[in-house]
Amino acid sequence: MNGAELVHSVLEVANDIRFADARYEISDYLAPERTDFSQDALNEVRTLRIGSLSRNRSIKVAIVTLDTEMQQRIYCTIAARLTLRQTKVFSALADAQTWVGRRSAELA
Repeated sequence: MNGAELVHSVLEVANDIRFADARYEISDYLAPERTDFSQDALNEVRTLRIGSLSRNRSIKVAIVTLDTEMQQRIYCTIAARLTLRQTKVFSALADAQTWVGRRSAELA
């Protein structure tokens, strides 16, 4: 997955008609063998998230990845208080689902 694909996926979520009522967003990056995001792409994602803030201020964002570099970049962003939403990084999808309060009935 590259930066353009990341930006496109964030844009799709933000433009979805259901976004305003969403309680959470789980970004699952377990499948890509390699992630390659430039700082410019991450800045663009941040800009998109800022722009969508007025449509949904309370959405929680769970990011699932085994990529240690990606985890570190997200941890740094969270530590610098650059995330505008409650955001957390996970290595397992089930842990992310539990954190956002996704019930097992919703998984079917």
